[in-house]
Amino acid sequence: MLGIFGNFDVETRILDKIDDDNLLINIDKMDKAVTAKNYSKALVHVNRAIDKCSNENYRVYCLYAKAVILYYNNDNDNCAQFIEDNMNDFKKVFKYTSTELWRLYTMLWNCQYRQKKYFSSICSMCSVKYFSGLLQTVCYAVILILLAYNVSFKMFYLSGDFIGTVLSAPILPVFTSVILFIFNGAFKIRKKQL
Repeated sequence: MLGIFGNFDVETRILDKIDDDNLLINIDKMDKAVTAKNYSKALVHVNRAIDKCSNENYRVYCLYAKAVILYYNNDNDNCAQFIEDNMNDFKKVFKYTSTELWRLYTMLWNCQYRQKKYFSSICSMCSVKYFSGLLQTVCYAVILILLAYNVSFKMFYLSGDFIGTVLSAPILPVFTSVILFIFNGAFKIRKKQL
């Protein structure tokens, strides 16, 4: 899957499903602008295509293309915000196993990582907006287990403090995960909203 990234035509092959001639004119102009690396012009044409869309699936395909263009242009703030704002629409059209949806996740992560928002980039992958409350808790637990490993094993165990090791290893990730779960109100979200 990683091999497709960096090739706009391959990444946006979902646009091949569009058979509306009015949209295809703008999509063709958008492709040419991207090839010339004129991303501002490409955004103008993709926005025109989005405005013309009457078919919801076509609109989401164009929204996805816009996200890719913003990403190629290194417009990290706008790209991350755009993906977050439209994530519910993306999830309605793209399957959870689709390359497009996972590409959106990686673009969001990379945009935040490029801005050196390292903690935000990790949290965005664990957000209630993308995963259920249970999966979010598991995701945070994994991060905190790694934290516990660094604290309990490297700090306590290697220095010979076995009591500190025993106490910190299980308590730190479990306690923090439960607190995060409760404060995020993940248990209150209905299944159909996830």
